[in-house]
Amino acid sequence: MKKNILRKGLVFGIIMLFIGTSIVPIISGYNQWTIKTGYLSNKNEPLNSKYNDEYITLISDGLLDRVFEVDSSGNIIWVKTDLYVPQDVKRISNGNTLICEPYKRRVIEVDVTGDIVWELSNLGSPMDAERLASGNTLIAEYSGGRVIEVDTSGNIVDILMQNTSANYIDVERLDNGNTLIIDDTTDNIYELNPSHEIVWQLNIDNNPVDIERLSNGNSLITNQGRKKVIEVDSLGNIIWEISNLIEPWDAERLDNGNTLIADFSRVIEVNTDGDIVWEYTDVEWASNVERVKNSHPAYPPIINGPSRGKLGIEYDYILNSIDLDGDDVKYIINWGDTNANTTDFNPSGTYITVSHTWATKGIYMIIAKAEDEFGLISPETTKAIIIPRNKAIDLSLYYLLENHHFLFRLLQLLFQR
Repeated sequence: MKKNILRKGLVFGIIMLFIGTSIVPIISGYNQWTIKTGYLSNKNEPLNSKYNDEYITLISDGLLDRVFEVDSSGNIIWVKTDLYVPQDVKRISNGNTLICEPYKRRVIEVDVTGDIVWELSNLGSPMDAERLASGNTLIAEYSGGRVIEVDTSGNIVDILMQNTSANYIDVERLDNGNTLIIDDTTDNIYELNPSHEIVWQLNIDNNPVDIERLSNGNSLITNQGRKKVIEVDSLGNIIWEISNLIEPWDAERLDNGNTLIADFSRVIEVNTDGDIVWEYTDVEWASNVERVKNSHPAYPPIINGPSRGKLGIEYDYILNSIDLDGDDVKYIINWGDTNANTTDFNPSGTYITVSHTWATKGIYMIIAKAEDEFGLISPETTKAIIIPRNKAIDLSLYYLLENHHFLFRLLQLLFQR
């Protein structure tokens, strides 16, 4: 008995010590959702209306320290700030965004709210990264002189090229398993097979910075030093080009046959004749661009409901989430006691009430996610509840637990039978 009391006192003391020394603020009205740095720039709030564009344009702005999306009318519909000279940006299959910050020596993956959900640091100025179908990440290190493949834990599983004199600026994995790599020092473009053997090589005079292998077997190359974008065949013959650009950094061939170009102080789409058919100019340094499907996960749901309760009493919780595309959403709720519920689909922004009864006393963590009609799942939201109600525990403690799950486990130990 004495050991049990001592153990509970020790656990409780650790929790209270953490509360006393924590610099994490207890925010008034914690249950009110904050979007942080992933938000709708024009209104700084989520929309509850569907954009008509099937595709939108994702842009990296290295001077304004942001990556953002615009629709065909130039409206900014999503932005991630708090970056430092972002260079490369890609939308990956789970709806998150992969970003290279060479001056911070890191590659990060952010979710729809702008939260970092994966990070690899201490790299050698990563200029380009690509998320592979395996879940691994391919990275070109400019000052590190390496092209590497890392797993989800950040462990290097392959070194494709390594040369301390090289400045690798671009990397692309092809459908056949080969890899395209650009060395900015020598202006050489290499194609390596999975055994790291060079199966194709091309020298493009004066600073090639980006390459894309096209479906016809040709290659689209951004030739920054010559201020042009060219399409070449396997022998290096120029099949198509657009010249007299400002300072092109990236280009991609679109499904409609047009070409999208990040041209320093503008992003342009040109047709096969080189005519500009779309232009976006509210950018300081467009270092990367891609046209992506207009599909995002919903934002983390709000959970409104009690934080304390009694055994055998049914409690209502109100859930709400906004889907940036206006898609219908359903909610997946884990009640923390081995029970879970999934709601029906409802329009984005609809308040949904769900109910639950706890049969045994304890501290429970409610976990909720929103899933849109295309299967994209939001980041989770958590809310702690204690059963039975214990007035001795300050309500601010529950808010802290929702951010620090290890403390939640300690409190569970304190109140378990």
